[in-house]
Amino acid sequence: MKKIVAFLLMTTVCICEGLAQIQQMTFGIRGAIGSSYLAFSDEDKENLGKTLAETMRKNTGSQTGYYIDDDSVFAGGFFLFCNYAFPQNQNFGIQTELGLLFNNGAELICKTRSSKFYLKENINLSYNSLELPVLLTYTFNKDKFVEIIPHAGLYLSFPLGKCSGTIDATGSDGSYDYSGKVSIEEEYKIDNSCMIGFATGCDVAMNFTKISALILNLRYMIDFNELQIEGDEIGRRSVFLFSVGYRYTVR
Repeated sequence: MKKIVAFLLMTTVCICEGLAQIQQMTFGIRGAIGSSYLAFSDEDKENLGKTLAETMRKNTGSQTGYYIDDDSVFAGGFFLFCNYAFPQNQNFGIQTELGLLFNNGAELICKTRSSKFYLKENINLSYNSLELPVLLTYTFNKDKFVEIIPHAGLYLSFPLGKCSGTIDATGSDGSYDYSGKVSIEEEYKIDNSCMIGFATGCDVAMNFTKISALILNLRYMIDFNELQIEGDEIGRRSVFLFSVGYRYTVR
């Protein structure tokens, strides 16, 4: 918590000093789509496989084991942003943002190792978050029709509400098909109040007038700490986003 407070104070001081000498500021909004991924550890996958195998042994007598794969899920959201240029060098800037991301999470795909008894479970975990990035930017071809703006920096991520968990299971024992028989939805408490991460990417700005531009953006984000649900560390979130937006410049 002390590190988070220090980060916010340092950011506030930097922004205030810059605003005192500001010569140019841009505002904008972007809509984003992409994918979210939670990097589960091998130990977590192994433990989940053992739990599934034990549950199936008690309920069906099956002695089969399980193997677990994890995959990304569709995510999206939107961001409001404000970028102000350094007075000494207008190509450099600091960009602060406020964003909402929906459907952060991952999918776990659980399959049996046995050919005699088949069961497949898709476990989808998802949650929404408030994102507060602070990014250092540099503009190539400034004030030209096409500007290239790489950026990188830190962000704070605040999970909103609970994590939604959906389990869809299909299976067969050779004589009976269980397809579509099991579908469970649950909500789980997220223990993290705040997460810190690193973001990097690049904007392409097309200036149609001196004050307005179309923005295309690619960005990668990764959390430093793992998402914790109901006391368990689930995985470290990473997000890849593509967004389109509008930028307005105050000179």
